[in-house]
Amino acid sequence: MKMFGALSLARSMCIVVASLTLVTACGDVDSFNLRNSSWGETEPYTNWDFTYVQLVRATTPCDSEVQEKLIVLACADVEFPSEQLAKLKSSCSGVTEAEVTIDIIDGRSIIYDFSSVTTKGTFKSASFNGYVFTELLGAAPELVGVSVDGDVSTLELDDDALRVDGNVLRVNFEGIHFDDTAFVKIDLVFADPD
Repeated sequence: MKMFGALSLARSMCIVVASLTLVTACGDVDSFNLRNSSWGETEPYTNWDFTYVQLVRATTPCDSEVQEKLIVLACADVEFPSEQLAKLKSSCSGVTEAEVTIDIIDGRSIIYDFSSVTTKGTFKSASFNGYVFTELLGAAPELVGVSVDGDVSTLELDDDALRVDGNVLRVNFEGIHFDDTAFVKIDLVFADPD
């Protein structure tokens, strides 16, 4: 597939269409052929805007070696719709899957919206039960901090459930109860690219 330069792309809403191939307003890309060299020279960014972000649903200790993943070229606002996220199943048997929608807003915040949940549930107890975001190409600066925005979040998730490792963010919902009123906003802090 042809890939267009990131700087010439429109900053419009991006929607993940498939787990193996990505189709967005920001251009098409084969998610298995992502390499730094595929973009040529990349400019440093101050957030996840115009970078490739992978999302995986993970449950430790029963993750399988083969996991479904969604990859998106992050634009101004990116939505992982609940029907796409439904493809990302925990590999643990008996795990309740939440009908959640996940948005990346301005490359600086992640929103979990549970308003489409039809049945209350709880994320099963595990050492990790949640979602892992990875910025794939290293075009964004290092992620150095994250925090739950307590002013707008309604779910009992705290900063201890968030782990950052360079370009990876792990959000652990282990043991968290959810219903259709649950909403979480997580703010991302990046290192200065200079």
